[in-house]
Parts: sequence; C-alpha cells; structure tokens
Amino acid sequence: MKPILPVIEEFPDDVRSEEGHQVLFEVKVKVRGNSKPSFNWYHNGEPVTDDYTHELRGDGSLLLVSVEEKHKGTYRFVANNDAGTVSQQVVLTVAVEGSDESRLLHGDSSSAKIGMIPVDKFGEFVAKGHAKGNEGFRNQFGMLDSGESEHTVTVGLTPSNKLLNRFANIVVYDDNRITLRPMSGHKDCTNEYINACFIKDYSNQYQYIATQ
Repeated sequence: MKPILPVIEEFPDDVRSEEGHQVLFEVKVKVRGNSKPSFNWYHNGEPVTDDYTHELRGDGSLLLVSVEEKHKGTYRFVANNDAGTVSQQVVLTVAVEGSDESRLLHGDSSSAKIGMIPVDKFGEFVAKGHAKGNEGFRNQFGMLDSGESEHTVTVGLTPSNKLLNRFANIVVYDDNRITLRPMSGHKDCTNEYINACFIKDYSNQYQYIATQ
C-alpha cells in the first residue's frame, strides 16, 4: 500500500506570554495508512530536544515548562513519514517582567511606552483604553508632554505659530515637520507652518502625514 502523508488538523496560533509561564503548542495530526510519522520541532532553525525546559509529547505537541526571553522566536513543527514531510510554524513572543509588552499584557497602558499593537490584541487594547471613562487613553495623552524626546520643537512654539496648534502639548518636531509653500494672492495660504509632520512606517519604506 502506498504511504500517505500525515495531515496536521489542529495547530496553535501565535502566542504571547510572560516569563515563567507554561506554553503548550498543542497539535493534532491525522495519520492515514500504515506509515507512522515521526515528529520534530525546531526553534529558530535549531532542533528542540527533550530536556528540563522542553517536553516533547508523543502526539507531536510541545510543552515549554517555564518560558524565558531566550525562548522567543519561531517554532516549526515537522511531521515526516515515508510519503514525505508536512510542517507548520508558530511565533512565540515573550514579555519580560517590567517591559512595555508586559505592562500591555496586564492592561497597564498608562505606564507603558506604546509601540506596535499586535492585530489580535488591538480590540482588547482599545477596550481597555476606553475603560473607566477613557482613563487609559487620557493617561497616554498626558504622556505626550513627557519631555523625553530628543527632538527640538522651536518652530512650533514661536508666538505666531503657537496659535496654529490645536493642543498645547502636541507640537511638531523641527526635523520632520511639513513645510507649506505660501501662495501669493491667497490670503489663507500665507503661512509656511502647519501642525503636521512626516511619520515613517515600521519598515522605513513609506511615510505618512500626521496632523491635527
């Protein structure tokens, strides 16, 4: 009888966890025919072995007993028999205690410097920001005037330009602000200042305009 490839019927989505927690990558593999598959896991390309931090189970599942920062990355599951190989991968993100990611996992957006929010966590993040009378978002807004920026903001704070800022604590940086070109004969287009700036995306490939 010709061997048949195994089928991965169930596989975990990407996982976010804090240090010290257990993480179980639970899989379900359907075996057809008499060719029993072997199971292997790879972490960032390196084979995962059964040791005090990893438990390789007979059904193909992998248990991380107590995750640390070194355990983050891509885990690839491989099932192989005489018919060939099938595989899937999952990404583990580990939030170190006291880090911004850890605070966000606990909903403490007031003390975290907000970075990229994972798509699967965005709804939860917005809901927590709106909770208690928008407390989370109000705290984030207050952080905008933290004084921690290395950028200068002299142009936006000149007496004539301050009137053009809708909010006193949101002023564009000198080095990435958008400069308008005044148009003669148009009384509404005589100022080169606008409260707007260029913002690069996370990959630095594109720029977007942020304005009040």
